[in-house]
Amino acid sequence: MAALAVCWMFEIVSISGVSAVAATPTILAAVALGLGVSMALAIGPIASGIEPQVSAYVRGRGTGDARRSNRSRLPALPIAIVFAVFGAMLVGTAALLFWESAMRAKTVEQPRFEHAITLGYVAYGGAPAVPAGAVTAETLARTATQPPLYSPLFSRIDFGFSYDMTSQKTLSVTGYGGAALRIKAEDGWERTIALLSAQPLAGPHVTMWATLDLESLRSVISGVEFGTGSHSNWYDLTIVPVVRLTGDLGGEHIDETYGPEFRWRYDAARITPDAALRKSEVHNVQATIQVSRQLHAFGQSMRFSVARWMALLAGVSALTLGAGVTAWARRGGARSAVAPTRMQMIVSFMTPAQTEDAVAAGVGDEPPAG
Repeated sequence: MAALAVCWMFEIVSISGVSAVAATPTILAAVALGLGVSMALAIGPIASGIEPQVSAYVRGRGTGDARRSNRSRLPALPIAIVFAVFGAMLVGTAALLFWESAMRAKTVEQPRFEHAITLGYVAYGGAPAVPAGAVTAETLARTATQPPLYSPLFSRIDFGFSYDMTSQKTLSVTGYGGAALRIKAEDGWERTIALLSAQPLAGPHVTMWATLDLESLRSVISGVEFGTGSHSNWYDLTIVPVVRLTGDLGGEHIDETYGPEFRWRYDAARITPDAALRKSEVHNVQATIQVSRQLHAFGQSMRFSVARWMALLAGVSALTLGAGVTAWARRGGARSAVAPTRMQMIVSFMTPAQTEDAVAAGVGDEPPAG
């Protein structure tokens, strides 16, 4: 029973939250020893109790009450054997599961760092140059729409570019930033003009400002169409802020350039901004991590570390039940063997003649006294 106590101690420690990784070879050896003794405790009494009970049942020795007692005890033996076999199978399964590692290596992509640029703008027009209202990613998220911009009413648009580089590692970077405008006409011609010349930047969070002069834009369009003889109904205006940063990322040298594109549409009546005012790009790196293995059976899944302790618990419980059934059957047999003897004493006191015949019938097979 001390071995069973050792096994139950490991079960309680497991359930209380100790990781299965802590099951070192020493612990496994102790568990194996405890299980071996437990199986001996369960199967030994079964083996020793089968032979005399079956022999007595087959030869028909003893009184009628004793034979009935043997018949009542016999069904308990197959039950005990079933418990023992089932417990041994579960313990063997638990041993195999403990032999295997509960963790497995998995290659995953983890974020190394992220670029992000958020665009905000204010359009100005009219004689007093009254702004139409600032539009940012926050106002767009709140209203879900951008106000209409009528081309004839505005003379310039001020842009604000908010750049952020984020990472779980320490960042120390410097670099340069600027912005350009690419014009592409309906009939295919393209021109690129500078919105903001390169300027030094420091740190992973910077803000840049640029202005688009709509009168200058119209002059560029008119000059190209006059020289080429072409005419377009609309023009794509692609705003490209560019940031290049170099420095240190968690002890690793980096040299990164980020230049997202914000596409606007311009025609004689309206200016249609890009629907998204925030662009981002995540740079990932492959890493190997350890994850818990899953055991799949009958359409269900369970963590490997949990399954092996459950198998061990069920196996030890089955072996304990087998030992208990065997002990119960043997105690019942001992009581049945004593009961007829007391009954004979009572009957012999009441009817001596009949008792002598019964006793004679019970001991007729014994050799005569010397």
